[in-house]
Amino acid sequence: MNAPRSGKGILIWSFLLVSGILFVQPAPAQEAAKDPFSDDFLTTSSGLHYRILAPGNDRRAGDGYRVVLRMKGHTDDGTVFVNTPATGRSLRLITGSGQMVAGLDEGIRLIGEGGEILLKIPAPLGYGDRGTQKVPPGSELFMQIHLQEISPHPVTVIPYHTTEKDTITTPSGLKYIIVRPGDGPHPEKRSHVSVHYTGYLPGGKIFDTSLLKGEPFTFRLGDPKIIRGWNEGVALMHTGEKVRMIIPWKLAYGKKGLPPLIPPKTDLIFDIELLEIHP
Repeated sequence: MNAPRSGKGILIWSFLLVSGILFVQPAPAQEAAKDPFSDDFLTTSSGLHYRILAPGNDRRAGDGYRVVLRMKGHTDDGTVFVNTPATGRSLRLITGSGQMVAGLDEGIRLIGEGGEILLKIPAPLGYGDRGTQKVPPGSELFMQIHLQEISPHPVTVIPYHTTEKDTITTPSGLKYIIVRPGDGPHPEKRSHVSVHYTGYLPGGKIFDTSLLKGEPFTFRLGDPKIIRGWNEGVALMHTGEKVRMIIPWKLAYGKKGLPPLIPPKTDLIFDIELLEIHP
């Protein structure tokens, strides 16, 4: 049988209870994580919204720079479409090559190597009305980017020299200039061919090029996924030939264009070299 507590013990026990020392204190409510995209953002002339978290060093990326990125991104409905920290891998991309959506390509140039930035990319600078498997059409993109590395030696693209060379126009309206004749055969119908190319908008801005990607582009002549101007023009080339093609919009991406890269009803210029015809 336990001995009864002394009066002094009861007083001490009462004091501890009243003072709250022996009460089990409720755990403080966990503070909700702050949404990093809720703060104010700056806006570029293109409509890209950004907030720089860390400016990085003085090395900046221009066209043709190889960059190493870690990034997390979700759509406006919360769907995660990229999360490189979760995979433990970084992305290696080339600026100005068409490998990135326009908003990302623009945004990473606002910081230096080692920098970090938040981007809110409107649909026209993202995947536009076409979307992707993970991004619904018309979605705004929310991205947090860490620019880990920038190659100090960019790849340069030199436009073909076409002065004093003849322009040939086909019945479809396709125009082409032979910059360097080739001595190999023409590709046959439905041949698989490999080419190097650079695509320019009418003002001279590059919107896509295989040269910066470091490998040629291979496709089948007649493939309906390839624009009509390419299917017609490459079939006219000899292996080893370099040609500049001026492709009217009706033979390119048509009335709708290919937002955000190519506006509606836009004529395109392509410098193309036919490297190889595959059996």
